[in-house]
Amino acid sequence: MKAALYMRLSRDDDGEGESASISTQRAILTAFAEKNGLAVAGEYVDDGFTGTNFDRPAWKRLKAAVERGDIDCVLVKDLSRLGRNSARVNDLLDEFFPAHRVRCVSVVDGYDSANLSGGGAMVASFLPVVHELYARDISAKIRSALRAKMEAGRFIGSFAPYGYKKEAGRGGGNRLVPDERTAPFVRAIFRMAEKGEPPREIARKLNAWNVSPPAVCRRTGQAYLLPEDAESPRWTSSSVCRILGSETYLGRLTQGRTQKPSFKAKSARIVPREEWVRVDGAHEPLISEETFRIVRGRCVARRCPPTRGFRNVFAGVAVCADCGRAMTTAPSRKKGAVCNLCCGAYKARGATACSNHFIDYGALYDAVLADLNERLARARVCPEPCAPLPDAETEASAALRRRREELCLLQRRLYEDRAFGRVSEETYARLAPAYERELAALAAAEADMTREAVPQTPLPRGSFCLPELSPLAVRTFIDRIEVGQGAYVRGADGRRVKRQTVRLFYRFREAKTAQLSSSCAWGSDATPSASPAAGSSARKGKS
Repeated sequence: MKAALYMRLSRDDDGEGESASISTQRAILTAFAEKNGLAVAGEYVDDGFTGTNFDRPAWKRLKAAVERGDIDCVLVKDLSRLGRNSARVNDLLDEFFPAHRVRCVSVVDGYDSANLSGGGAMVASFLPVVHELYARDISAKIRSALRAKMEAGRFIGSFAPYGYKKEAGRGGGNRLVPDERTAPFVRAIFRMAEKGEPPREIARKLNAWNVSPPAVCRRTGQAYLLPEDAESPRWTSSSVCRILGSETYLGRLTQGRTQKPSFKAKSARIVPREEWVRVDGAHEPLISEETFRIVRGRCVARRCPPTRGFRNVFAGVAVCADCGRAMTTAPSRKKGAVCNLCCGAYKARGATACSNHFIDYGALYDAVLADLNERLARARVCPEPCAPLPDAETEASAALRRRREELCLLQRRLYEDRAFGRVSEETYARLAPAYERELAALAAAEADMTREAVPQTPLPRGSFCLPELSPLAVRTFIDRIEVGQGAYVRGADGRRVKRQTVRLFYRFREAKTAQLSSSCAWGSDATPSASPAAGSSARKGKS
């Protein structure tokens, strides 16, 4: 008979010692085949594959050989080598092997399908159940151990997040430390987002700086793209948004987001957010809580770039007072109007989600600018001149400069090795142009960074009048703007007038409450200060 030797060893079985090793299985099966006069037609080895899953390369080849009729007998050390899924193993023993007239022998278990008595057949049907119970027990122990590690603040992922690396040394694989090569770019991403730059623009700058995206950095270990990697994946707005939404950069480990419903299941289900394992202070943070809060509240990835030079300065700040969704732009029918702002939920799903909350963009702009300037002018104590805001690209520029210095050092060493004959002319001809191209790319990136940098001019002492609103000014002074649903009423002259409540939540505390005007009442609450407004205008359509 032509016999096939099937051997399998998983990482879970490796703890059983020498008796479960591939070499031991081969010796047992070979001795059995020689003793019983079986000709070994082939060996099939699955090393490192779990028995709960039958998607194994060697097993697939063995199954195909059985179906072709190339095999008359299958030898295994014990039935757990076939698998630890009792239903699948019993199906093989009772249906698959008999249907193809193949003899199955488990040496240690004493099972031989060609010599089955009544009692032996009954015992054989229980053995796969025992083996499955072992796998189930191991799975429960592993899951419990991983849960304990997560709750203790130990990182259990295979790869460290971008900006971090696993600590070296004994037991260091479960602790994250900042990666001096990529951490500056994480800080730069958050600072640019804090200034109001959209993820699309941040991704463009990172690509201009020739920075490796997270996937390429993890695969190659290089923080910068090499000149020959022009076709590699690049930064996108989605990859930037993933970094901006990660709590890992606060020093907080958030794990246990997915879970397999059963040790037999291949796919995992998403765990509700309230069941995630969060541990604060697990590692050194890269950003502050305030920066993360501002970025998460205001950084909204735009699917389309702004057209005709218009940019919504209230993006990510203005929200619906009823549902909390961001206010988005909508066309306006009024002649000369820029646009309307409306509730994002209404725009996406209609009146079943929320009411429209339409408000004229120009009217909101004028009202916010007037109230902000009024409050700045009322400041009881004039502060010192504002210090320049930290440049979002300072650390990124330093990282590029360090890389340029590294390349210059590598160039000098390469030239010396060539001069002393330590490298061949072919190696020099291949490496020298690559270094030159990368240096040129770095020089272009630094020039681009310098050209696009906007100087932050300190605000003069006592000068508190803003001539216009900008995204940076809005984000600096205002935490959020809540827009209520407007309603048309009849004015004193009989014309329709739209009344709408807008609440401004400032990021500073006021000394006292004041009245802005007789037609519009404003008040201040606790920090952050809130200004409820209910205003009207005699002009038709004015919000």
